[in-house]
Amino acid sequence: MISQVHFDRWRSHGTFASAALVLTLIAGCSAQTPARQGDVLAPGQRPAPASQANPQLVIPVAGGVYRCEQNARVEIKPDSRDANRIDVGWQGQRYSLTRHNSYSGLPRFENSASQLVWVVLPWKGLLLDGRSGQPLANECKPS
Repeated sequence: MISQVHFDRWRSHGTFASAALVLTLIAGCSAQTPARQGDVLAPGQRPAPASQANPQLVIPVAGGVYRCEQNARVEIKPDSRDANRIDVGWQGQRYSLTRHNSYSGLPRFENSASQLVWVVLPWKGLLLDGRSGQPLANECKPS
């Protein structure tokens, strides 16, 4: 039988354990992608097996309008011909971003000219300033 002390200790670590479990499951579900940092899949190219170093997660990018913190709005339009490209509408401008490998394996789309970065997590999107790494739009969820 579990004592109250053990239960309280387990419960206090429950949030951390839940987050760790989710991340482990996501990592386990990652299928295939390029193995080297900076690789980009060419149209029609098959991803490398996940057993290679630095596996990238396969998380679909939902298109549409994302509502973010502080009433920010980001519009995402996946390229129907190339899964490694998206168009981003931000502050009245349109930008074309290309997927690049990330250390975490999460989808990371970048545009070196505009210095915008769109990171896809299973539960939200995040728009970053590529120069400073600071969030421009956080907690973005499809509306």
